[in-house]
Amino acid sequence: MMVIVRSVLLVVCVSSMVLSATVFQGTCSSSSACGPSACCKIGYMRYSYPNCHPLGGVGDWCRLEVIVSDRNLHYPNNVTIFIKELYTGMCPCGAGLVCARTSSTCQLPLPDDIDQLTSPDNAVRNNAFDTVEDNSFNEDGDNSYGFF
Repeated sequence: MMVIVRSVLLVVCVSSMVLSATVFQGTCSSSSACGPSACCKIGYMRYSYPNCHPLGGVGDWCRLEVIVSDRNLHYPNNVTIFIKELYTGMCPCGAGLVCARTSSTCQLPLPDDIDQLTSPDNAVRNNAFDTVEDNSFNEDGDNSYGFF
């Protein structure tokens, strides 16, 4: 009986070590490493790992101004990784698609949307070493959202 319990514990420990190593090894280093139909994206949670995700297809949710940046990501145990062309939250729409203003979904462009297709990747470039504009505080330093 004791041998079975030890075997099960050993399998559980080894499995969790393999899974945690796989999560870290599966990260992307840039959107170009993900290929032409995907981007390197990170979620909003603390210590999220960047992974390759497909570009938005017709009907997929999108943001009108997708921000792409080069960033250093810091994790526990002094682990730092540098990511180029990193998207936060969601990838932009795929080639030939635009983010529709009325529905926030990727759609084929209408004649009024042609200007969106001329901007590279429909993205706003943000260098990680530049300061990011934060409009959440007013001139008095108060949080305009009322969270504090």
